[in-house]
Amino acid sequence: MGAEEVLKSEILAGQSDEQALKKLRDLGFKPVDVVKAIVKVKCVSLSCANSLFRNSPAWADEAEVSRRLSNQFFDLLENTQDHT
Repeated sequence: MGAEEVLKSEILAGQSDEQALKKLRDLGFKPVDVVKAIVKVKCVSLSCANSLFRNSPAWADEAEVSRRLSNQFFDLLENTQDHT
């Protein structure tokens, strides 16, 4: 069963979004799969799905890693543009 199916099943079973996201974490799904599942199951934008993911206590450590990588990428991009 994929992330989308698990998320849908958890929500239909009456679990909160956070409980469903924790279940996905416990089952070992990757962050990208979780965000994609949120978009499809909850019919929300990518931005909204990312926000739900980033604000989930179950995924706090992964969200922080993602924030750091994103910041490093944009810092590197900015520094590269400054040197051209």
